[in-house]
Amino acid sequence: MKQLIIILLFASVLVAGDKTFSWNTIDGMCYYTASYDDTIFSEKQIADTYKLLNFDTFLYNVTTTNPENIEKFSVQSLDQEYKTAKQVLTTLEVVNLPFWNKIKQKRLNELNDVYNAKRITLLSYTDPKALLDSVYNTESNNYAIILNSDDETILGAWYKLKEEQKKNNGSPENLEKEYQEKLNSPQKMIHAKLQLTTYGWWNSINSTIRYVDPYEEKLDENFLKLFTKIISKECDTP
Repeated sequence: MKQLIIILLFASVLVAGDKTFSWNTIDGMCYYTASYDDTIFSEKQIADTYKLLNFDTFLYNVTTTNPENIEKFSVQSLDQEYKTAKQVLTTLEVVNLPFWNKIKQKRLNELNDVYNAKRITLLSYTDPKALLDSVYNTESNNYAIILNSDDETILGAWYKLKEEQKKNNGSPENLEKEYQEKLNSPQKMIHAKLQLTTYGWWNSINSTIRYVDPYEEKLDENFLKLFTKIISKECDTP
């Protein structure tokens, strides 16, 4: 069901210097059309600032539990995606206000963190020792050491990880069945390493990435402040 709110008064005729811009909120629940003073902000600044709100730093996927996917991974592809994303981000012409300049820098920090974490993870599939020399090899993240240990240690760590996962899994019996099937397969060591890399190593370093929280930063609210008048607002209702 759509709830349409139209805020359009006869007295609110756009004056010279006003331009309109339409956009969706970050959660996609509302669609705005509003006017802004183009003597203060240019059309490109408004458009680029909106791009900053929704800038995607996900990059190339580097985790899998399927051994067949390993050969499809490419460090070069990740490098190219990062290079392209960084070029786009650094050239965004956001409105020249302290808040938005700060968010742009935070997005850049986020992109760099994601890239560095994903690159070292990709390298580890062919050279696990790369993890030992990374900044992520800390006391709180011992998976670098585990993934460079003997088979017995790796299998033991996989078992412990599986037991922890079962505590928060809606179908622990299915998780146990899947574990047993992989444990008894000819590729059990590959399965063990992929499980530890995806659910152990990656989950641990992912928590260190300086992600931009759009709700904590109140990006939607601050973007709306750039406009002088809301012309229309259309929102989905629960």
